[in-house]
Amino acid sequence: MGKWVGIAFIVLGIWIGMTVFTEGTDRAFGGLFAGQAVSQAPSESPMDRVRREAEAARELQEQRLEQQLDD
Repeated sequence: MGKWVGIAFIVLGIWIGMTVFTEGTDRAFGGLFAGQAVSQAPSESPMDRVRREAEAARELQEQRLEQQLDD
């Protein structure tokens, strides 16, 4: 019986950890783990942030490449 309880706690911990990892503290479980100021601010998903930063980096690289070709 004790082993089953231990396994259940491990599975629960992994589930909570993965949810916080994928959604961030401000979105996971309705902001349960978020601070007061963070939960009130509008938030974007981690994938949206990564996508926005990747697009900005791609545009910067294209600008640098154009400058090198013009020189």
